[in-house]
Amino acid sequence: MASLTRSFLPEADNRFHSAHQDVQITFIKDGDGKVSGFLWKADGKERKVPRIGPLFHSLKPQSDPDPSRTEKVVAVLNALGQGRAGDQPIRPRSRRAPRADFGTGGISRDLADIQSVIFLAEQDVAVRKIERHKSDVSRVIHYRLVKDKGDRFLLVHVTADGLITDYDIVED
Repeated sequence: MASLTRSFLPEADNRFHSAHQDVQITFIKDGDGKVSGFLWKADGKERKVPRIGPLFHSLKPQSDPDPSRTEKVVAVLNALGQGRAGDQPIRPRSRRAPRADFGTGGISRDLADIQSVIFLAEQDVAVRKIERHKSDVSRVIHYRLVKDKGDRFLLVHVTADGLITDYDIVED
């Protein structure tokens, strides 16, 4: 995040521009004054980006409301870490997006040394219109991954029918 603050300069309370490129970011707030996303302008094009959830450092472990779902998530992570995602509850390949599916490649090294997965939070994001791999995301689940080489954080993107359509491993 420090490099972002050095690269972008404030224009207004909610708008920043890049010191190095033709890029502008405008944070969008909801009726309660909370950031709900941002508008990214670059090279004459605009893209609205919805907020996915809180920063991980603000989340504390809590009781998992759906331990069986977390078991499925762990099975998917282990399968992806071993390069065998085909038999998992992930969004299957489709004619609409035959190459966009995340579980069709080889071994995911980020998932190879997981010791445990700790539930942190989940959010209903259906109204935010988040799309991953040509599928609408209904829920985002936040986990902490306990790994041999230091903990990481995980966002799992789930469709309305409970299939995992994507994941992100992040620092915060």
